[in-house]
Amino acid sequence: MRSGDLPVSADTLGDSAATVRNFAFASFWVQLPLTIVSAGILFFAISFSKAPSDVSRWFTLVGIVASFISTFFAHGFLTLAKQAINEGKTVSRSFLVQNLVRNTNINLAGIGITLIGLQASAPAPGGTLVSLDVFSLQASTNTLLAHFLSVVFANFIIGAVNRIRARPAAA
Repeated sequence: MRSGDLPVSADTLGDSAATVRNFAFASFWVQLPLTIVSAGILFFAISFSKAPSDVSRWFTLVGIVASFISTFFAHGFLTLAKQAINEGKTVSRSFLVQNLVRNTNINLAGIGITLIGLQASAPAPGGTLVSLDVFSLQASTNTLLAHFLSVVFANFIIGAVNRIRARPAAA
């Protein structure tokens, strides 16, 4: 363990362990349904579309995959917090913060890719939107919301972890 790196466990987290667990729980259960619904809507739109799949749907699909990856990160944070509370498992603070930052980067990449897909879904001048395009747009919107909320919850978790203070050693 590097110097200055506090171990993160129920002992060092104190009341923050429950906060981390609650934010990770909320993050996981908000992202999972949004991502599953987005995937279902997109596959519905692709299945019933008579036109070949356009680039906007591929970008949205990549954004959905990034959202699934982020959801698994949230589950990992939830599991770590539960283990810190129930089993007293020690996890290095730097490990937790690095993974929270990695999760945020995945979400920002997912937001960017999904936004590119939304831009690509705009019809060419004189073109029209068909009803199935609305489903693709809804899938993109749900994916963006999942990524955004994941970033928000990751920031809350980072805030809770940064409130950790070293306890003075008993004399």
